[in-house]
Amino acid sequence: MTTKDSEALSESKVQLEQTKKIFRKWKQTKPKDLDQKFHKEHTSEFKKMDCLTCANCCKTTSPIFRDADIRRIAKHLRIKESQLIQNYLHKDVRHISADMQTIGNQSIDHQYIVVEPIEKLNVLMHFLTSKEGQRGIIFCKTKAAVNKLAKNLAIHKFSSGALHGSLTQGIRDRIMEQFRQGHINIL
Repeated sequence: MTTKDSEALSESKVQLEQTKKIFRKWKQTKPKDLDQKFHKEHTSEFKKMDCLTCANCCKTTSPIFRDADIRRIAKHLRIKESQLIQNYLHKDVRHISADMQTIGNQSIDHQYIVVEPIEKLNVLMHFLTSKEGQRGIIFCKTKAAVNKLAKNLAIHKFSSGALHGSLTQGIRDRIMEQFRQGHINIL
């Protein structure tokens, strides 16, 4: 071990002890004060650290809020779940632009969200909940994925229609007509 490594290790141990001391102090704090103190420490720490170089939180902590978490937090804040998602929860969205020749309908808002495969369903459900009452089209790679997504959307009480090549033309036409007339919001 080099002298530089030894110094870094010693510094890390000191920081760990300081963090433990802060947490012990917080355990004795009333809940109303805790949020303000946590926010203050959070802000202070992020002035010192570049998250993009460390990324330890992202490696060790799940950033996903489950449906039960969202219901509980929304109830506590006395707001709708969709409001909570829209106002406080977000995923990094990659903006994709296109020139005038590739845009078909300028009133359509195209959004593309990059997520881990295991997160897809939860992120999609949160996204759709935040867009409550709006309409959209979701594309899947396979027929099996379309059917699986349609089941999950139904379980989560979203009005949707599934389209893929194995359906008869009559069924596809009926689903498209329901979407056009606004009877289903997600295609």
